[in-house]
Amino acid sequence: MMTERGMVAPAAGGSVLAQFDGILPAAAPELAGHVQAVAFDADTGRLDVVPDPPRTARGCAGARRS
Repeated sequence: MMTERGMVAPAAGGSVLAQFDGILPAAAPELAGHVQAVAFDADTGRLDVVPDPPRTARGCAGARRS
C-alpha cells in the first residue's frame, strides 16, 4: 500500500507497526480508523493489515439492547 502511494517505509519493521496510526492517514485516509497493522516484513516491504471489527460488534450507541 505504501509503495503504491509513493511512500518509503522505514527499514525497521517495529517502527512501521508502532507508527502505523500516524502513517495511515497520510498514505490512505479512506482506511484510517478501519484497519490495523499486524505484521511488517522489512525484507519484502510487505505490510499486513486486518480490518477493525464493525462498530456494531463493539456495542455502538445505536445498537439495540435486549
